Amino acid sequence: MSTGREPPARVDEVATQRVRERRWWPALVVAGAILALVLTGRLLGGVGSMPAPVTVGDLRVQPSPGWELDRSEPGAVRLRRGSAVLDIYASPSSYTGPGGVAASYVNQVLRPGLSQLTLAEPAPTTIAHGVPAVRVGYVGLTHDGVAIEGVVVAANGPRSAVVFDAAAPQGVLATVAGDVGAMIDQAVLVP
Repeated sequence: MSTGREPPARVDEVATQRVRERRWWPALVVAGAILALVLTGRLLGGVGSMPAPVTVGDLRVQPSPGWELDRSEPGAVRLRRGSAVLDIYASPSSYTGPGGVAASYVNQVLRPGLSQLTLAEPAPTTIAHGVPAVRVGYVGLTHDGVAIEGVVVAANGPRSAVVFDAAAPQGVLATVAGDVGAMIDQAVLVP
């Protein structure tokens, strides 16, 4: 009689043999359960879900996936993704237009907040489906020696002025530029 296996010589060998044969099943079951939980979490709103819109003054912004509300004050919010931040400020409309709004922001916020600041020339643009704006790129050095790069987009609507300031350590801003551009382009002025 040849079945390929010799029958156990002792009664206690049967249990040991069965344990050896089934020892991978518990590990496979646990791995499958973990995989199912991860995939279900992603489908039900884990990774990649849309954060809630934020409203600043008359402006509503939909944060891109991965961006979190870091800080909120009257007239200002900060969104964060890793080391990159997007500050959004709102104030009453200004008679100086978008260029004046940008210049005021640079002089009142950026210059005092940085030990060195180099600005690019302002370039005209629009936000929120046609509101006139200007875009100003900058590089700077914080007071504690961190090199940063950023872009300010300032707009002046009929009822409010808005400033977007996206900043990150040097070399990081390019990785989130698409998200920042999309949030600014899709911003909506609330009636």
